[in-house]
Amino acid sequence: MKSFKKYIIAGSIGVLATMGISSCTGDLDLLPTDPSDTTAASFDEDPDSYMNAMIADVFFGLCTYGISDNNALNGVADGGFSTFQRGIFNCEELPTDEACWLWYANDTEVGQMPFGIVGTTTAMAFAPYYRFIVNASICNNFIATWTAGESYVSKANEANRMKYLCLARAVREINMFYLLDLYGNVPWIDDGTAVGSTPTQYPASEIYDKLVAEMEETLASFDTYVTGTPVYGYFGKDALDAYLMKLYMNAAQFGKSANDWSNAYAHAMNIINRHKGEGFNGSGLCYDYNQVFGAGNKRFAPGGGDVNEILFTLPQEDTKMTTYAGAELMCLGYGNTYGDGSMQDMYNVSGAWNCILGRKQLAEAFDWNDDAMSQSDDQRVRFWMTSAHGYSFSSAPLNADNCPNNGYPTIKFTNWYINNDGSIDYDKSGDVNANCWNTDYPMVRLAEIYLSAAECILNGGGGSQSDALTYVNYIRERAGISAWSQSQLTIETLKAERQRELYTECTRRTDLKRYGTWISGSKWDYKGSDSNYSGQDFPSNFNWYPLPPNVCSMAGYDQNPGY
Repeated sequence: MKSFKKYIIAGSIGVLATMGISSCTGDLDLLPTDPSDTTAASFDEDPDSYMNAMIADVFFGLCTYGISDNNALNGVADGGFSTFQRGIFNCEELPTDEACWLWYANDTEVGQMPFGIVGTTTAMAFAPYYRFIVNASICNNFIATWTAGESYVSKANEANRMKYLCLARAVREINMFYLLDLYGNVPWIDDGTAVGSTPTQYPASEIYDKLVAEMEETLASFDTYVTGTPVYGYFGKDALDAYLMKLYMNAAQFGKSANDWSNAYAHAMNIINRHKGEGFNGSGLCYDYNQVFGAGNKRFAPGGGDVNEILFTLPQEDTKMTTYAGAELMCLGYGNTYGDGSMQDMYNVSGAWNCILGRKQLAEAFDWNDDAMSQSDDQRVRFWMTSAHGYSFSSAPLNADNCPNNGYPTIKFTNWYINNDGSIDYDKSGDVNANCWNTDYPMVRLAEIYLSAAECILNGGGGSQSDALTYVNYIRERAGISAWSQSQLTIETLKAERQRELYTECTRRTDLKRYGTWISGSKWDYKGSDSNYSGQDFPSNFNWYPLPPNVCSMAGYDQNPGY
């Protein structure tokens, strides 16, 4: 048993050490429970329970930054920055036309990232890199342990062993997707990455090829080993289909000659065909837009027991974890006390961080009933604080000292339980809670798949123009606004609808890159400058974030160009 047990302890340490992260198991807290309760020394007593604890840790790394309020990543002072969802949000949303982080003036870890200006000292920009590597390494630890440990699980748990191996590979691949999407030329981690070795760095185009091939293989294995309704907090085929769709429709960003609209469309349709028949107009969407982002939204996730618009969720309601990410970040970060509205009355959350605002360009993307942008029929801005609450847009710098004159709190997540008719169920909403423990964070949902399928159709990937119109009108009509005619649906109008539906859902920077308007071609408040309100183009190398400099020096990796 000695040779098998070594994987349990050593599985992540070698890879983490090469990434410039502490290899101390006390720092990493690799188990989701007290390490003294489940250790390698007690393995013989109950291997099945040990396996269950390890797969829980694979998913645990998606939800929080460390155990018992301890940051798992040395070198990043603010542990919240290192959380999976928050790291992606910081990189995908804060430098764009959708959101701005106000607390940067005295925070060296943030630097000028709210203006899109990043460098090798911007910890907010490279903290996600560490998180993805840590998560992928924990997945590899599980895979190495339970591939070698086949004979140690009970016969009754053999089916779970095979299922968990598939899930661990899928979680690793999702982390690799974001590693590729944000950093481009990155190390490749797969089953062949030996314990203690330094993963080999490859160009983005080669990482893309490897990841597509591996994800397609893992997706095929789900048909055999990951069947039935997923346990709440885990996921099924929908998540893998969704990330393959994302890969294919952004292939040109990763060094391929063109986006692969046909394969992207095929994976989108896999999901759509599995969900049709329930929900809003039989689309599989929730009946009301704000249900997806309110208390009790776990019922719309895999294993939740209702319409499953959420394809991949980050649980918070049942875990009661303080994460500084996910729905907690979205409720409290956008929570603002400068206006004339009470947070508790408006969206059932106490406390506020007053640190994120929506930019003017996001507000202007919606249809308003007045020039002051105070009222709209669009239910996607239902909980915003607007000029009706004392907020406005001006050329004031985007920092906390200038609230409420430099942006709207574009509140999307609430602690309200929303009924199918859009009304609030005050009894089911529960007590006001500063940590928004009643709301989970949807990483991917069906609405994105419909919009992506429509984009694939308009780019010649398959389907019909009438199908694309149907998919987009599901989105519009659910939001409470008028359906489009065929002539109103174009690539440009679809892009605008995608922003209205998916704002602040960790897709914006990738979308702007796909549209060819990230570096140049569009401007927003203070883009590329902390002093130019009108904005300016980014340097051409800003398509990728820099790799952490200590990673490059320790592992011998090439830094991304321009840094």
